[in-house]
This record gives sequence, C-alpha cells and structure tokens, in this order.
Amino acid sequence: MLLKPQKPETSLSTFYFRWILLLVLCAEGKSMTSDLITHHFIAGLAFKLECNREHEMQNVSVSWSLKTGRSLENVTGINIKHNALWFLPAESSHSGDYSCFSRKGNETWETIFMVSVVNGTCPRWDREGITKSTNELHCNLNHIFDLDPQYQITWFKNCSPFNVTNSRILLINRSSEMDGLYTCFVTFTLDGQKYSTAQTTQIKSHSLDDGVTPPTIIFPKNETHTVTLGESFELTCKALIGKNNTGEILMYWLSESLSESLDLKFYDFTMEENNRIYMLCTLHIPKVTAEYLHNNLYCVIKNPAGRSNGIVQLIPANQSERYCWLVLGLVTALILLGAVLFHLFKVDLVLTYRDLCMPMSVQSDGKSYDAYVSYLHGDQLSLSSSMTFALHFLPAVLEDLYGYKLFISGRDELPGEGSRRECFLHIQCFYTLYYVHTQQQWPLRQ
Repeated sequence: MLLKPQKPETSLSTFYFRWILLLVLCAEGKSMTSDLITHHFIAGLAFKLECNREHEMQNVSVSWSLKTGRSLENVTGINIKHNALWFLPAESSHSGDYSCFSRKGNETWETIFMVSVVNGTCPRWDREGITKSTNELHCNLNHIFDLDPQYQITWFKNCSPFNVTNSRILLINRSSEMDGLYTCFVTFTLDGQKYSTAQTTQIKSHSLDDGVTPPTIIFPKNETHTVTLGESFELTCKALIGKNNTGEILMYWLSESLSESLDLKFYDFTMEENNRIYMLCTLHIPKVTAEYLHNNLYCVIKNPAGRSNGIVQLIPANQSERYCWLVLGLVTALILLGAVLFHLFKVDLVLTYRDLCMPMSVQSDGKSYDAYVSYLHGDQLSLSSSMTFALHFLPAVLEDLYGYKLFISGRDELPGEGSRRECFLHIQCFYTLYYVHTQQQWPLRQ
C-alpha cells in the first residue's frame, strides 16, 4: 500500500531562478543547447528525473519548471532533491513537458522531458538485452538502493510474479522460453514515506552468430598530432558501434594524467555508411596548453558486449620552420627598405662615394678637374649672358648640387698665366670639356 507523501518542500527561488538565468543569458549573448527526452511512467510509482550525469553535476546550477513557464512549487507529488526531480508518486495530472536549465560557467543547456503518466501495473521497457548464453539481468536502480539499504525487490515476467525475490540480479538462460519483459519492483522508504518504483527490461535470445558484437575504433588507433601552443585544436574519433547493438552506447574522451581543472569538452553523433552504423566523437580544446602535451588522450566507446579505445598524444609543432619563414620575411623587408632608401637618397649616396673614392682615382689617372669650361669674353650683351651662365649658373648646378670640380676660364687661372696657352696645357688634366656660347655667337664660332 502506498502512503500519500507530504507536500514537497520548495521555495519561490525555484520559480525565479529560471527567469534570472534567461536574463543573464540574454545580457551575455550566450547560446543554449537543448535535448529532448521522452519518459513513460506508471501512476502510483515513484520516479526520478536527472538532466545531468553524475560526473557532470559538479559546480552545475540547475532549475526545474514546467515548459509552459509554471512553477513546480504548488504541484502536489513533485519534489526537487539534489537537482533531481522526483515524482512521489507519479499521477496522471503530472503528464506534460518539464524543462531543466543547467549552467556551468559560461555553458548553458536545457533538457526537456516529455513525461507521460498512464494507469497500469508494469512500466514500459526502457532497456533491451540479448542473451547469448547465461546472462545476468541487473535491476539498475542504484539511486534507490543508495537511499534505503532496507529496500525490497520483487521480480515480474510479462507483468506476472516471478519466483525470484530480494535479489538485484536475475540469471537468465539462453532459450526462446526466456524471452519477455522482466520488471523489478523495488519498495523503499524516503523521508519517512514508503514508495514503490520499477524498471522493465526486454530480453531477446539469439544464436551466438546473431548476438551483439563489441564496438571497434576505426580511428585513431595510436596516433601523434602536432599542435601549436595557444591555439585551438579538435580531435575526431570514429567507431563502428557493433552488430545487433540496440543497448546503451557510450562514447567519450578521457585522460588519466590531465588535472581535473582541464574539463574535456566533446560531442558525439551517429551516422550510417555502407549499411553500417558509426559513431563519431569530437574533442574540442579551446586553447592548447603545455599540460596537454605528451599525455595520452583516450577515445573510448562501450556497449553491452565490450569496449574499444584509441590513443592520441599531442606534441608541440617544430618551430624551426616557423623561424625560417620569420628570418626570410625580415630579409625581404630589409631588401625592400634598402631599395626605397637608395631611390630616395641616390644622389647623396653618389656624392658620398665621390667624396670618399674620387681623390684616389684622381691621383691614379692624373686628372685634377672633372671638366674645363670655356666661353667668349667681352662686354656685349650676348657675351655677358654667356659669362653669367658660365660663372654663376653652371657652377651652382654642377659644383654645388652634384659636386663636380670645374676649371672655368676667367675664374680659376693663376695670375700671369696666358689663357689660351694654359688652356691647351690643362686639357690633359680634365675629364670633360664644356664650351659655352649663345645662339648669336655660334656663326662667329664657326
């Protein structure tokens, strides 16, 4: 006989937490992931809903509510204990959609439970097993056994009493007569109230050839990957889930040497390829640190028939190639900079070279001047323009701007020298001879 439980202890904080969580998410712009799970309960039996696995419950904030937005505070027969939603017991009025909001750091996800509560004796099967020889069927209600060590178990087959009681394990031989639905009913005490719960498993018998086969890792088997410190990195694991496998399959990444502060984040999904079912699990490392290097990362897949795993080790990328490209880039930049500087300061470089090197060349070939400048002397206007050009403009350009050394007749003779005689004597001391005249002087010069 089931005793009516007391009103669950809840508070207004349960209702407001969800809305505060939504406002925070909108302010931070974080995205949410959502899962949808369906459950079928029997009225009069106690059931428990958890939106996170046990190893994911650390530092996780959880808020429960009806999907319609209603609070669960005034709902009779529903209680929240340790972030889990309990139906004590389930009633037909409890049918509906329940939302569980979870948050851990900057990650937020929502799990929606579609609950259907119907009248009946035995719950629908939620597990399936295949017997190849002698098979042990466990009553997988460990959370109940931990609550009340004085529990009582009764086994049913096809919703009829079976000749096994007070045993968490039921031995089943491989035969067609053993096929059916097996239900373990557990009576327990919680907060001074007695409740009953149940779990149903469907058993099928197959030959050894048609039984469940263990999963197999396709890749990675045993690999090494090069990574760059400070950058993100992803590892994908692919596995064949096994033949005739309809039971629970787990696939995940783990490392025995990494510290607990490094929470491995991964996601998995299934795919069909050549009439075979594969599962892929991707590990995302947002930032590679030294702690990830030279440690074994295991990709593990398990099903009721066995397990398989692959190993990956991360090593730092060779930095020599990176340094070569860096040096090559610096050399290229210096060459381009040198070309630009030469183009801008070409004249200054040439003059500097002449100042440093020309005296030696002059001494070696006996030339004292770069050029000899000659012009007609006189007082006429045309002659005066020639003198002005030869004595003022030409030196300003060739001597002052470009650094040439000129010998100009009428300016550079020593006192007492004959101009025409000295002219021919000094021709051998010059590289170039310039003669300055005007257009009017050209016929006369001819």
